[in-house]
Amino acid sequence: MISVLAFDLGGVLFSDGTREFIEHLNRTSGVDPARAGELLNGSLGSRYREGGMSRDEFWAAFRRALGLSASGPELAARWIDGYRLNEGTWDLIQDLSQDYDLYYLSDNVAERVEAIERRYHFLRLFKGGVFSHEVGVRKPHLDIYKMLLEKLGRSLSRSCSWMTRNGRSRRRSGSE
Repeated sequence: MISVLAFDLGGVLFSDGTREFIEHLNRTSGVDPARAGELLNGSLGSRYREGGMSRDEFWAAFRRALGLSASGPELAARWIDGYRLNEGTWDLIQDLSQDYDLYYLSDNVAERVEAIERRYHFLRLFKGGVFSHEVGVRKPHLDIYKMLLEKLGRSLSRSCSWMTRNGRSRRRSGSE
């Protein structure tokens, strides 16, 4: 029986703001989308999302790598601004909260969480959750899922299913 549901934020509750930001950089500055994507989602972006580097360090490195003249704060604001509420998911989460305990599990940085919380007040929808910047790992690393289960007081000894924003799922049992 399902008793707990965990939701990703970017691409689920919110639009994929990173993809929108990459498209914006391509349109306005001619930035190669693949290169921007690698910086945001690869090792540099992972260090930032895992809390291993500061906002200023990340945006300075990002600007240098792409030769951008925009300031770090301008780039950060534009990246955050790309996150729009998916109202259908909001409604679904509100409906599900009547019957299930709801949690979030997200690869996110503190600044972005704070900004979208100010704009949408979304955290009240959830009993809690895990952000990558708080725990130092990103999905799909097993430890981030284990940390969520610890918060829930559960373990992998019970069967768990994870559904990603891409619609892929994976079943795990305590023996894996």
